[in-house]
Parts: sequence; structure tokens; C-alpha cells
Amino acid sequence: MNVQRGATPGAILIASDNHADAALIQQMLGAEFVSVHISTDPDKVQQDFAGCAPQVLVLAFHRIEQASAYRLALFPLPGQAAAQPHRAILLCRREDVKQAYQLCQRGQFDDYNLFWPMTNDVARLPMSIHLALRELTASVAAPAAAPVELPVVLVVDDDEMVLKLVGTILKDEPYRLVCVGSALEAMAALRLVRPDVILMDIEMPGMDGMQATRHIKADARFADVPVIMITGHSGAATVRDSFRSGAADFIVKPFDREKMIAKVAAAAGREVAPCL
Repeated sequence: MNVQRGATPGAILIASDNHADAALIQQMLGAEFVSVHISTDPDKVQQDFAGCAPQVLVLAFHRIEQASAYRLALFPLPGQAAAQPHRAILLCRREDVKQAYQLCQRGQFDDYNLFWPMTNDVARLPMSIHLALRELTASVAAPAAAPVELPVVLVVDDDEMVLKLVGTILKDEPYRLVCVGSALEAMAALRLVRPDVILMDIEMPGMDGMQATRHIKADARFADVPVIMITGHSGAATVRDSFRSGAADFIVKPFDREKMIAKVAAAAGREVAPCL
């Protein structure tokens, strides 16, 4: 690829299900950035990501669900996606702007650009990449933030009512709650915070709770974080599979307030939970 003198360093990976779109975006960015690669083979998602080790991941799919699926496909590679600090920029259509905004607000992606149809602001995507690279550089150069005093509890459940209920039960307890609605959002949250305890729903679309737990346990940075499974089933098979995936305990729906408080406290090292 021909790169103009003075181009900005930094690896960029363009992921798409359309090679022509990826090639067009690669051509657009090639004049400003030193290293721009494309990934269009669904069987080489992990290989392309590991080989490029991108600082910025541009997701150029016409459907947001496909972009989410691409990010999910990164996580079965233990530690790779999480270990490589990067920013994910979602390209979207005009009718998907609201959804793209909500997903970025929830941490599933870091930024979005209205790309289809292309507008007169063709410099918006390069500018987003420049800003993402600056943010990464600043985060590496900045001194480490002071540790959070309160233990962090990461709650992962696709049911908003469950998230609210857990928040109500634990609101008077000495924790900082971080609530997300999917395993993918949980992976994004782990880039920003190291939880002391994870409450993980088992049944979720996309990556389920047991898959997410196995991925978390495969990452040395989070291997010792206790995961408590949230489940509506207390059968022997569910309990067995929960522990095999790496869970430290489980909580059955509907929740018993005292049991939840005790189990979270025990996992956080505050006190011993009562027997089931």
C-alpha cells in the first residue's frame, strides 16, 4: 500500500462482510495512516485480529448485528481481544444511528460514524481514528488511577428488570455496581474496570454466561475474580456445568435477598455465606 509521507502511525483493522466496502475504506484511510488492514473472511476473525493487533477496529457491516457478532467472535480466543488495547468504531446507516448511539453509550463500541449513505463529511471517519489513537496514547502515558475504595460488582444480565432488582437488593451494601446487558458488554467493561465479584446470568443471547465465564477465567488478569452464576434452574446439571465453567457459586431466581447479600459478601471476602 502506498502511504503518504507524514502518515500517522498505528495499526487499523477494517472488518466487513463486503470486500468492496473494506477496500474502499482502506483506500480512504491509506493516505493518512501507516498500517491499514482488512478482515472479510468469517473463518479468520481471530487470526486477522491477532495478526494485525489493531489499535483501532473499524466495523463496516451494513447490519449492526453483524458487527456485534464479529466482536463476539474475537472472545473465544483466550486473552487476545482483551489483551490488545483498542478502540472499536462502528459504521452505521442513517436509520441505525439511534441504536449505534445506545450501544456506544453502553460500552459495546467506543464510537460510531454515519457512513451509509456517505455524506459530505468524509473526513469524519479519519478524525474519529485520530481521536481514538490519541486517547490510547494518553491512557498509556497517564499515571495509574487511584484504586476504587469500594469493591466493584459487575452484574451481567440481559433482563433489565433483573438488573434493577439486583441494584435494589445491593443498593445499601458497600459496593460499586456496574450493570451491563450482555456478555459482549461485560467484555467491554473489563477493559475499563477490574471487578471484585461478577454476577453472571447463564441464559443470554449470543455468548451465554458459561461461555463468558470460561473466557474470563482464561485471562490471567481476571482468573481469580469470583463469578456467581444467576440462573432460574437449580438442577444438578446446571449446578455442575456452572462450576465446571469456573463459577465460584450460583444464585437461583427468584432471588432471596439475604442469600444474595451473603453470597456476594463471601465472594468479596467480607464474610461467610450461609449454606444453601
